[in-house]
Amino acid sequence: MKIGVLSDTHIHLAEEIPKGVVRALSTVDLIVHAGDFVDVAVLEGLKQLGEVKAVHGNMDSMKLKSLLPEKEHLVAGGKKIGIIHGYYHIWA
Repeated sequence: MKIGVLSDTHIHLAEEIPKGVVRALSTVDLIVHAGDFVDVAVLEGLKQLGEVKAVHGNMDSMKLKSLLPEKEHLVAGGKKIGIIHGYYHIWA
């Protein structure tokens, strides 16, 4: 199983994804996005390429935050995978 992983795309339209990234993702069995799409159109564009598992990030729209979980656990190719955007913590 071939998995493509990306995060922090920070774009508003799927057409803004670099062509090389689109070509690479069109050859994988699963696309994993670890948050900060920014807009739901990017998620929908990735889904046109294949199966997508994703979580929301801190910069995502309220729509994405309502559609996607904060954390995701899945099994792909017989392997357990955890997805989280991650957050910066300040320890006092």
